Amino acid sequence: MPYFKTPAQVAVELGLTESTVRRLARQYGTFTRVGVRVMFADDDVEALIDKIKNPPALPDWAEEPEPDPFA
Repeated sequence: MPYFKTPAQVAVELGLTESTVRRLARQYGTFTRVGVRVMFADDDVEALIDKIKNPPALPDWAEEPEPDPFA
């Protein structure tokens, strides 16, 4: 049987707040649903750490802002 961790346990382990762990997990899809609860298997925690260390590249439109026509 796999062992699951709560977002609070992962937050303590990573030194983040619980809300940050939940936000990042939703953003990167690195969590497991157990019923209606969000839980983390060891693989999920490793994937979350990897995504935090190596975030995906920004889309092209987000890299260079458009010049402000009112400036």
